[in-house]
Amino acid sequence: MRLLLARHGEIDGNGGRYIGVTDLPISASGQTQAKALAEAVASFRPGFCFCSPMLRTRQTAEIVLQQAGCGISCLPELREVDFGLWEGLTFEEISDRYPELTAAWASKGLEFSFPEGEKIKDFWNRVRTVARKFTASSEETVLVVSHGGVIRALVCYFLGLGFDKYILFNVRPGGLVILDVFGESGVLTGFNL
Repeated sequence: MRLLLARHGEIDGNGGRYIGVTDLPISASGQTQAKALAEAVASFRPGFCFCSPMLRTRQTAEIVLQQAGCGISCLPELREVDFGLWEGLTFEEISDRYPELTAAWASKGLEFSFPEGEKIKDFWNRVRTVARKFTASSEETVLVVSHGGVIRALVCYFLGLGFDKYILFNVRPGGLVILDVFGESGVLTGFNL
C-alpha cells in the first residue's frame, strides 16, 4: 500500500506559534500550496482520503480532491495535538512563562502532558491506532490530509522509530510525504514533495 501524507496549507497569523486545536482556515498562500499539492497527489490516483476534522485540513482536502476525485472520511484521531495553555504561543513565550514545564517537555518524553492539554502518550497512542485503520484499507493508495505533528508521528510509527525521533522531521505546510507500507512497517519514498 502507498500512503500519501499531506499537511494542510499555511494558516494566517501562525508566526511560529503552536496551533493544535485552534480551528483556523488556510490563508491565501495556503490555498496556493493546496493547489500545488493537488497536482502532486493527482498523479498517484488515491483510492480514498482520510482527513482531520479541523477546518484547515478540510479546506486543503477539498482543493486536493477536486483533482484526485476520491471518497473522503474525517477522523477525529487525525487532529493535531492539544497544546492546552500553550496553544497560540511561540516557543519563546512558552519558555518564559513555563520554564520548568519546558525543561520537562524535553526530558519526560511520552509521560509529558501539555498544561490543560493532551498527554504525549495519549497523542502517540491515538496516532498508532489510526495508522492501523490505514493498513486495514483495501485501497492500493490512501491519502491522509492532516497536521505536521500527526504526519511526523505516522512517519515514526511506520519506520519503526521511537516517538523521540518525531522532532527530526519537518513537514512544511502543503508538503507531501510518501510511505510505501508493508503490514505495519514502511519505507520513506518521498518527503516534502
